[in-house]
Amino acid sequence: MIYQDPETNLYSLGNKLSVLGSAADKQNGLLTTINNALCQLRDKLNISTGLAIQKGDGLSLIRYNRSNKNIEIDYRDNTPLPLINSAAGKVFLTFTENHRDKYSLDLDEQQSIRQQGYSIRLSETKGIPGYRAIACPILTQDSRLIGAAVIMGLLPDSKQELHQLAQQLISTIQDLKL
Repeated sequence: MIYQDPETNLYSLGNKLSVLGSAADKQNGLLTTINNALCQLRDKLNISTGLAIQKGDGLSLIRYNRSNKNIEIDYRDNTPLPLINSAAGKVFLTFTENHRDKYSLDLDEQQSIRQQGYSIRLSETKGIPGYRAIACPILTQDSRLIGAAVIMGLLPDSKQELHQLAQQLISTIQDLKL
């Protein structure tokens, strides 16, 4: 963990801490890159975006990027999200095995999420303020789920407009080439 120079007797960080620091920096760098892309999408569309990841046994909205609209629903970073009732939660239930013993999605809904590449929440749900959200998976090249990218807030009523927003969200994540 620490290293003492035999000539000067001074201490410095050891190799193990340097390796751990590099690994943490790499992970934080990836999440920062993803969030920066979501901020650019927010600025382009003037719609709030967010980044959800698994934390322990739960799901957490670790970044919330508020739109510039006068009226918007606000979230704090690290807001817990329910797995079964949130768009991001449904992405996690579809693309991971972690919580299938406690929660299950209808197979048709899972298939729809996989085919479309996104999940959508159209109505207010207990535990989640706000009206609508769209979430898409953030997958590595080897199809490992990193997190869920989210568009949320006062979204349009039209299914066609919602689908177009979802496609822009998916495109933003795919352009990152993780």
